[in-house]
Amino acid sequence: MAATMISFLIHTNKTITFYVLCDNTLSEINKELLQRTAESKQGQIIFHLVQMDESISYLDSLRKITIDTLFRLLIPQSCAAIDKTVYLDGDILVNTN
Repeated sequence: MAATMISFLIHTNKTITFYVLCDNTLSEINKELLQRTAESKQGQIIFHLVQMDESISYLDSLRKITIDTLFRLLIPQSCAAIDKTVYLDGDILVNTN
């Protein structure tokens, strides 16, 4: 994720805010490292803790869907106050503005 953030930030002259949807498996140390990465290039980062309802794990139709996919489905409601969002996988490199 840090490589994606840096590649995005070095190819734009705009202030970028990264909204990271995460669960409690993202450690405080990793959050701090990502925070420092964003700030090193004048970016910002906001972490949204997503707590999945335990009843969802019992739905057979969701057993083959990863948690990352479920997070993507939550973007509209988690980031409702944001005008524009772009989803970037953590293994993407940005090479232009």
